[in-house]
Amino acid sequence: MLCALVFLAFAPESHAEELWSDSGFFIDLPEGFRLTDGDGATRFAFEDPSGRITFQIALYEPVRFPTAAAFRDGVLGMLKADGDVELFEYQRRDAYLGIVDFAAGAVPVSGIVFGVKGAVRGAGPAPGAPPPKDLLLLAYSAAEDFEQLVGFMLSCVDGFSIDAEARLSPGPVAQFERGTGSARERAELIIGDAKVSIEYESEDLACAASVVDREFGVLAAYAEAESELAVAAWRRFYRMIARDSFRRVERLAFAISRELGPALDPRARAEALVRWTQGFTYERNLEGADFVNPLAAAVDGRGDCDSRALLVLLLLAHENIEGVLLVSSVHAHALAGLDVEGPGARFPWNGRDWLVAETTDEVDIGLIDREMADPADWLAVDLPIWPVAYAE
Repeated sequence: MLCALVFLAFAPESHAEELWSDSGFFIDLPEGFRLTDGDGATRFAFEDPSGRITFQIALYEPVRFPTAAAFRDGVLGMLKADGDVELFEYQRRDAYLGIVDFAAGAVPVSGIVFGVKGAVRGAGPAPGAPPPKDLLLLAYSAAEDFEQLVGFMLSCVDGFSIDAEARLSPGPVAQFERGTGSARERAELIIGDAKVSIEYESEDLACAASVVDREFGVLAAYAEAESELAVAAWRRFYRMIARDSFRRVERLAFAISRELGPALDPRARAEALVRWTQGFTYERNLEGADFVNPLAAAVDGRGDCDSRALLVLLLLAHENIEGVLLVSSVHAHALAGLDVEGPGARFPWNGRDWLVAETTDEVDIGLIDREMADPADWLAVDLPIWPVAYAE
């Protein structure tokens, strides 16, 4: 039975970092969304700070809708909705996603609907466990506001993860947009003394860029918000990008690990990756999303400080080397904080001391400009990208 969603990490009531259900799913909503209704078991309703977006989660027994198509048609019938809703595969499960128009009371509304069968294709429930429930997500606003708010609604749905494994994969919207993939391209990278050859799909680059643009639009809405809410929004922006990019850089991470070999200790691996990113072309886009998605940063050798730092953290996460992203509005800069041994400047966060790593200037890890060394100037961002943390 589903119990109330609970906070994974301490945060003010109005903007939790992430919510978890004992049915196994997670939801990371834009900041300020609050729980407004529901039965605490199979129905939950949230509302954004402006009161213009409603986001609902509903759970159904799998026997009610035997297929994803029946699930879609049943929901459209219950809502008396019209729309373009397509079937697709999400996390090896049958799902659907699309835009719908219906009436909430007497008000015409438009929104995003996503539904997923709880069972993995071809797999039955674990011995002694009940069949997993089907899930419906619905985000909507007044029809006249839809175009302005659709980015927020897509972000709500994309903040959903059906289980712990899905937290390391692109969200439902990103998986829908990617489709079945595209032709592979090849990139040749020089990392230290190693020549790394990887294949990647151009569709991954396009989809990752789309997620960055959408989440930057969500973040921009908090520019005038109170400082605490704005800080939380920055943290979510990086969480969403990290989660979307983890699997996209997986081939690269494995290729780097193979070429660097097993002899390198964690600090030496980190040093090799940091040195590599220090050679990237510095790039900023002050008219849009000032961030290059990690896969594009890697294959093109370009990006700003936070793009490079996040790339390093993602690649090291595939080696089970933990880290945090360190960002500073005071210095308009970002660093990686790494859980590796050895001397150097460290940033205290959550009871641990993280070794700083500069990705834009050619300095050794552990070194930081004296003018930037005050920990009070920095914000640490925890990222949900370490598989070992979800295997327990």
